Amino acid sequence: MKVVLVNGSPNANGCAYTGLSIIKEQLAVHGVDSEIYQVGNKPIVGCTGCRTCRQPGKSGRASGCHDKLYPLTLFPFLPGRSDTKL
Repeated sequence: MKVVLVNGSPNANGCAYTGLSIIKEQLAVHGVDSEIYQVGNKPIVGCTGCRTCRQPGKSGRASGCHDKLYPLTLFPFLPGRSDTKL
């Protein structure tokens, strides 16, 4: 199992990072792999209606967050995409 710790603070090495680092250390003690992923300085937006997500292998997300987090979801299914399965 892998845990993704999402840092939503625009300050990549601030208090949120410090807290997440402590959690990451404790997860490692218990044999759980984890990664801190910085999103606080990325332009995360909702759907813009570009329909790029309907093309196989494309996410349409400029920030790259979707490409990083989407494969880690429990049910990687996006309606309308031909490259995903239930």
